[in-house]
This record gives sequence, structure tokens and C-alpha cells, in this order.
Amino acid sequence: MSCYDRLTAGVERDTDSIEQIYIVRATHFMWPLYRAERFPLPLAVTPSYRDRFAGSGPVTDGSSSEVLKTRYIGLRVQVIF
Repeated sequence: MSCYDRLTAGVERDTDSIEQIYIVRATHFMWPLYRAERFPLPLAVTPSYRDRFAGSGPVTDGSSSEVLKTRYIGLRVQVIF
């Protein structure tokens, strides 16, 4: 076994998980409204939704660890300058 194999064996064992996710994002730029002086700041607003709907965690000692179903809602606001 090489030195690299010994160093990465634990990492590979702990990261052999799979996940199935989808992410939906939509961005709206306020730049045209800012240029027309109808909005006070040049912003970019991005709401997002992420859902992990299936998957499994690493297999340790023959028993698989299920990955919890998770959902996230996010909002990113960027000021353009």
C-alpha cells in the first residue's frame, strides 16, 4: 500500500455517500430600474430553493447511514457598485 493510499483510505471510507438534490434559482437585476431612476440601489436579488430528496450516507461496518431529507430556502441580495 502506497503512502497516498494510507493517507486517503480513511477519507474515502467516510465520504462514499450519494445524494440526489435539485436547486432552483431565479435572479432579478434592478440595474435597468436604477438607471431609469425608479429604484434607489442597483441590486441583484436571487431567491433559491434546495431539496435533497434521496440519498445515503457512508457505509460504516456494513450498515448504511441514511442521509436526512433536507430543504433550504435562501435569499441572496447583491449590491452592484
